[in-house]
Amino acid sequence: LCTAVSWIGASDLDKFVAFVGCFACVPMCYIYPAMLHYRACARTFRQKAADISLIVFGTVAFCYTTAQTLELIFEPGGGPPQLSNCVPPN
Repeated sequence: LCTAVSWIGASDLDKFVAFVGCFACVPMCYIYPAMLHYRACARTFRQKAADISLIVFGTVAFCYTTAQTLELIFEPGGGPPQLSNCVPPN
């Protein structure tokens, strides 16, 4: 399965990496640690509020990056970016 996904997505590797990043890295950085701390260590209202706000922030970031990546993946046409030389200002 991984080989098939890699072979199909080889032409758009940047989009594939962005999709994996928003599905794996954002929750791993923002959501899971706050959930673990909330369940294991948070005792005061301030600690619990901080954990909940980090979970909400991570969820919003997760939804936003996923929407942006899916929009980029399903964008019609596009093709590779055109490279050109920079024109120096006069």
